[in-house]
Amino acid sequence: MSQVINMMYDIPHTIERGIHRLKRIDLRMNEQQKYDVIKSLVDHNSSKKAAAVKLGCTTRHVNRLIKQYREHGREAFIHGNRGRIVSSILTKTGKRKMFIVGG
Repeated sequence: MSQVINMMYDIPHTIERGIHRLKRIDLRMNEQQKYDVIKSLVDHNSSKKAAAVKLGCTTRHVNRLIKQYREHGREAFIHGNRGRIVSSILTKTGKRKMFIVGG
């Protein structure tokens, strides 16, 4: 299980009734590292090659991460499968049927 670190708030893209609604975004350690490197790259106009070496990826992927960061901010670094239920998990009734059949 990955560790969740550095809880921060992201400014939303829409404003409802003139009130900003802040969303809490928790990043895991590897997601936080990607975020920090890309944010530093964008803020300080650093080397894409150096960022690629730090992240262990290609400069082309760094370009993709920069584009996602500019469009979605901090949310871009959250893995797409987070929060989904695994399809291979047996339900309680499925476990009960296996127990009855098996024993």
